[in-house]
Amino acid sequence: MESGNDGLLHSALDVLGLPSAELVSAETRATDASVWQVRHDGRLLAIRVLREEQTSVMEIEHRSMDLVRSAGVPAPAIVSTAMIDGRRPTMAIEWMAGESVGDVLLQKPHLARRLGAQAGNCLAKIHAIPDPVIPGSDNWIARGARNDPALVASLTRLSVRAGSLLHLDFHPFNLVAQGGRIVGVLDWTNSSVGDPRADVARALTILQVSAPLFIAEHGARRMTLGLFTRAFMQGYQRNAGSVEDLAPFMVWAGQWMLEDLGPILDQLPVANPLRLRDRIVQKTADWRALAHLS
Repeated sequence: MESGNDGLLHSALDVLGLPSAELVSAETRATDASVWQVRHDGRLLAIRVLREEQTSVMEIEHRSMDLVRSAGVPAPAIVSTAMIDGRRPTMAIEWMAGESVGDVLLQKPHLARRLGAQAGNCLAKIHAIPDPVIPGSDNWIARGARNDPALVASLTRLSVRAGSLLHLDFHPFNLVAQGGRIVGVLDWTNSSVGDPRADVARALTILQVSAPLFIAEHGARRMTLGLFTRAFMQGYQRNAGSVEDLAPFMVWAGQWMLEDLGPILDQLPVANPLRLRDRIVQKTADWRALAHLS
């Protein structure tokens, strides 16, 4: 199978020291990278090429995955990193066998509770990593509170536990399952250090706002996602303790989602992107009222 961007792939393989790697699946494009699956010395790898301005993103991913792997959290091993022509960051990462938890929920809804509890436990384990340092990571509050001094003040006052490693894109399609178990956590591009409730709120916003539209359009029942979400929170709180004062963090997550998805809304895999935007706006307004933010 050939890729429509062979030159870029070959350049990446050369600088990564993998010139003999065999292409397995053609290029797929995410919002932040082009990705290919290749085989090298009998091992499946993901080759990711990021945009020119994303050198710091590669460094953040590398550091985050090293941290979580050393703490026993399943994440892909980074085989090598390099720069194409000194400008475009590229990475060779272990390809994790299995299916996304999102796909498993679509096909085997009876696993929703089990996988949800495992997901919550996994996120709690990430937040328990002591004294994480992520060079180059930004101020997490600014992502969802630009031009919102009331929210900034509320989050700053509440964030007494601001030293946890945050994944910040923790959802079923970034989790890999095999044999009814979660065996991998993918996509560490958003990771930062901050209050763990920000990570919980980001995950809940995805599960409650955008994911229901996606799975409904693919034939799954929203009840499946509800079961997963409840089990996720139970598993998280069983290991990390109760989550309190979450409403301001939900406002933050909703505003970040709106800003994050706005430029690519028409590219999302949902039939009615405007309906998604309206859901984000409405839910964020509801959370804002709960948080007593003017």
